[in-house]
Amino acid sequence: MPKFKLRPEGFAAVKKKIVLRFTVILVLAMVLVVVVDQNGAGRYGRNANDWFFTGLVVAILGSLAIWRALKYQLVLYTSYTIAIENNSITRLQQNTPAITIFFSEVTGITKSTDGTLTVKGTKPGDIIYIPPTVENKADIELLLKKIAPIGQRVPLVQRYSLLVTVAFFTLMACLYIVNNKAVVGISGTVVSAVLAWGMYHLQSSRNFDARLKRTTLSLLIVLVSVVVVTIIKLRR
Repeated sequence: MPKFKLRPEGFAAVKKKIVLRFTVILVLAMVLVVVVDQNGAGRYGRNANDWFFTGLVVAILGSLAIWRALKYQLVLYTSYTIAIENNSITRLQQNTPAITIFFSEVTGITKSTDGTLTVKGTKPGDIIYIPPTVENKADIELLLKKIAPIGQRVPLVQRYSLLVTVAFFTLMACLYIVNNKAVVGISGTVVSAVLAWGMYHLQSSRNFDARLKRTTLSLLIVLVSVVVVTIIKLRR
């Protein structure tokens, strides 16, 4: 039974991606707070010290969050294993439910532009992602080609992930600073739908560990806030 793990040196690319994503989200969140504040009390505009203090707190908390995320991701990275048996493929990873897909249940295998292989089964939760940093990748591809042809496909969300993130925070800003009911209605609906879908995807997917699934409560709080603000503004 061939088993494949991830190459240790490949974690450097994962680390870079995590740091970049956290930084972009923190910057966009800070910009959103400032923009909303300028539309309200304007506290940051009146006192430059608030800029420094808030920026310092965000930098410290952000650095701590990135450090913890990297430490935890290293555990997940080193525990990742792909096992290919006579009639099935299995993904094993610490703190994450094991996923086994029988060859007869494979509905498609795709390869994205960054080299990630995706194996899909008949059930919605039967999805195995094989990172490009997996060892002996050529051998895995040969084994997978015996199961089904490998197609080329890049999900739109993955292809335009930065644009999607910016658009999401822009809609959040519009919801809180714009009073036009049409804009509020559209922004509130889209943001609520994205948050609701994120919560569902987070809970239903077996590719997320238990620790990450617990963040659903945070998303629920944000979702309730968005819905309340939307209703209040539309009823004015």
